[in-house]
Parts: sequence; structure tokens; C-alpha cells
Amino acid sequence: MPAARAAWEHELRLFDHMHGDDESADVMRLRAAVEAHLAGARGPDCERYRDQALARLDALARAGVLSERELTVRRKLRGR
Repeated sequence: MPAARAAWEHELRLFDHMHGDDESADVMRLRAAVEAHLAGARGPDCERYRDQALARLDALARAGVLSERELTVRRKLRGR
């Protein structure tokens, strides 16, 4: 699992470098997906990644643009 975690962390760093503080729905959607993978990869920051992914998915839900797949991920992250 450490290799997978390192790959997702690298992906998130690249994503942050490319998109900075962009909070568009598409960028939030992609960040949430990467953070959800990191939350499931176990490690010292998995709770932080879980919380970040949930916050982004909640924002997408409030905007009315949460997909069925994202709803499933959101439920899984909440333990439901």
C-alpha cells in the first residue's frame, strides 16, 4: 500500500501545482476523488484526507452537481 499512497500523494501535489486555489466544480470533483483514494490508503493523514474529500463532496452536493458515483463515495467516507 505504501507505493499506491505515494502515487496518489504525488498526483495530489501535481494537481495542486496545476490548479492552485481553483474551486470550480470540476476541480473540486477531481481533488475529492484523489483525497478519497488517499483516505482509503491508510496512513498518518488518512483522516485529514477523508475530511477534505467530504468537505468537497458536500460543497458539490450543496451546488446540486453531485453525481450518483460521488454520492456513493460520500456515503462510504461517512461509513454508511
